[in-house]
Amino acid sequence: DVAGELDDVGDALKSVKVRFSHSDYQHTEFEGAVPGTTFSNTGYEGRIDAVHNRIGPFDGAFGVQVINFDFSALGEEGFLPRTNTRSYAGFAFEQTKLDAWTLQFGGRIEGTRVHADDDPAFGPAATRDFTTGSFSLGALYQLSPDYVVALSAVSTQRPPNYQELYADGPHLATGIFEIGDRNLDVEKS
Repeated sequence: DVAGELDDVGDALKSVKVRFSHSDYQHTEFEGAVPGTTFSNTGYEGRIDAVHNRIGPFDGAFGVQVINFDFSALGEEGFLPRTNTRSYAGFAFEQTKLDAWTLQFGGRIEGTRVHADDDPAFGPAATRDFTTGSFSLGALYQLSPDYVVALSAVSTQRPPNYQELYADGPHLATGIFEIGDRNLDVEKS
């Protein structure tokens, strides 16, 4: 993991935060002394958050996020094919004060691609692409220095993950039999 922050960046930005992580995880489950299944998850995640100086009546922040990882569970207890997940997102949050009121709004748009390799046990290769968006609106009213009344409305979307799409077999570590559905669509709330 690497993280850093710059403050007082210039006329336009108050601060910029950068985070990057890389993981290369692997473990093998044994049946006695015999290797059974090897689980591997390799990838990275990066994110940049920028807080801007006041633009007219607005204070806020914006940023981008990138995720890319490969997952596999190979061997006797493998319950899904090799997969790759990529995600690119942009987001923003703004607020403005009007006397005792604070109005807030935010949004995030994300593109996600989930790919499964061809595997005789799990079927042909498949790739699913999803574009999701999440939005929020909020209003806060300052009753007194110690009390605020808040009202918010939120709409979110989430793409199915690699297990929800492509799993088909016993996942012994969790004690369940997972069955994915390659036709799943975006979850909305």
